[in-house]
Amino acid sequence: MAYATVIILNVVAGLLTVFLLFVFRKRVLSAVRTLPCRLIGLGLRRIYGSADHLKADFERAALEASSIRLMGVQLLLLVDRKEMRASLLGRLLEDNEQPNLRVQLLVLSPSSRYVGVRAAEVNHPTPESLAADIRHTIEAIRHAQAHHPSRSAIDFRLHRENPTWSIALVDDQLFLSFYLEGKRRYHAPAILIRGSHSPLYKSFSKYFDTCWDRSRRIAVGTTQATGPHATRAESL
Repeated sequence: MAYATVIILNVVAGLLTVFLLFVFRKRVLSAVRTLPCRLIGLGLRRIYGSADHLKADFERAALEASSIRLMGVQLLLLVDRKEMRASLLGRLLEDNEQPNLRVQLLVLSPSSRYVGVRAAEVNHPTPESLAADIRHTIEAIRHAQAHHPSRSAIDFRLHRENPTWSIALVDDQLFLSFYLEGKRRYHAPAILIRGSHSPLYKSFSKYFDTCWDRSRRIAVGTTQATGPHATRAESL
């Protein structure tokens, strides 16, 4: 009896759905037709099943860019864990021919309380091991700075924001992926926004600049924070 009731309810729900679609068919069709235009108006150009899939597009854009701004936990899009010369950052500083290249990197401070939060979200072995991975990124950036002194426009700072998005602003393109619970960033979905006129691009560009202004710059070869907001040394 209960099984028959479920079948009857499903049939009724299906018929009701068909009836509503018929009644409001003009509105539904209009919404479907205008959806691509709305997405294009937002600057949405591509949806990636995972952040790993955007890597090739990001690398092509970065190697030709004059402005690169990244914000995340470890910046694995740019820094290879094992080999600095094989990382995109190393190739970028060697192969990018833009004379006025400017690179701004925001890395999560390894002493931030959000290291523990993120480690728990993705079942990282320990907060300390994630902090050690972040320190590796910091040392890799320092290595790049030291071996490419002519590239004085590369700058990095430590932020203490709760990791929500991985932001990569490359000229007028925004590669955006997400820090989701239970998923490493490179397994999470990602999107490409193109056009500095896009409201999404403008919003994330403004967010990056705000975080940049309130972060702490780390001088090459030291653990001392510098800049207007440097009230104390960062613990690396």
